[in-house]
Amino acid sequence: MKCPNCGVENDENALYCYFCGRVLPGAAWNINAESKETVKKKKTNRVLKITLGILGGLLAASLAFLAVMIMKDGKEDKDDPKELLEVADAKYEAEDYMTAAITYDQVLELEPDNDEAISGSAMSKLYFVAEELGSYVEDEEYISAIEYMSGYNIDEYIEKAKDVGFEFPVICDTRFGTVGFYQKGDNEYYAYVGEYEDSMRSGNGCVIATNVSDYSHGNIEYYASYGSWENDKPNGQMEVIKDGSSSKYLHVTGTVKDGLWTGDVTYKGMNYDYEYTYELVCEFEAGIPVIQEEIINENGTYYRISKQSDSDLYAAISAEDADMTYGIITYADIL
Repeated sequence: MKCPNCGVENDENALYCYFCGRVLPGAAWNINAESKETVKKKKTNRVLKITLGILGGLLAASLAFLAVMIMKDGKEDKDDPKELLEVADAKYEAEDYMTAAITYDQVLELEPDNDEAISGSAMSKLYFVAEELGSYVEDEEYISAIEYMSGYNIDEYIEKAKDVGFEFPVICDTRFGTVGFYQKGDNEYYAYVGEYEDSMRSGNGCVIATNVSDYSHGNIEYYASYGSWENDKPNGQMEVIKDGSSSKYLHVTGTVKDGLWTGDVTYKGMNYDYEYTYELVCEFEAGIPVIQEEIINENGTYYRISKQSDSDLYAAISAEDADMTYGIITYADIL
């Protein structure tokens, strides 16, 4: 089945385009035709999400229990905000960020305008998330890092930090490396986990983002790019994982210069069990795709941009999008 958006050929029973993620025509009628293997993979993915939900529930329960205990301790101390603030500061210094955040919030229940508690609460939560993200990236569990960031509602924490006057990027030095929280657009944020040099991103680094805008897809649920950075921009060999529809994701590898794809770039469609479903190679110059062939059909003019293919599968873009730049988040029109 050919995607009406990008021209890529897909499996007959595919619900989504492997290349661009768009829902395919007739997808609703093809649901019952899915193979047992596809159903099994989707079930596995659902089990994973349920498991994450249970873990999230346990985390919430733990937070609630700690909150109750801290509230109890606070009442024993006659609800003294000053003493609670001292406890919160001590927990923060001891890098017990979860307890510190709960204690700062307890102070805010008593004194909503306490600037020190407001700032401490925001930073404790960012540091807690930063450590978790750093741990996942250190173990090269990029998809788990994306799912964690998505489930923890990091945007809400960053918004609160922004509301109390924090300037971006907000840099957190953790035991798992340095993590920076950056702003992309008005309401989109992402995390960078990696190396810095003279306050600029340089060396190995990984960007993790959720719910970011993409020119062709609209909203992307999952996004991670990892590789070499120089002068605060992606430079060198990079790998990208994005999208998470239909229990599949797109894995892109190649070389970037100042965040834009340059030279041959490989696109691989993959299942969550790391099984390749297709592979395409496209060429770029400063992020602009090199046209291989002009294709005219009932939907208008398309340009084929894939160089190699073992079958009739190919990647194409519409003529009106031919000058869009492709690359890493915040540096290209199409991610």
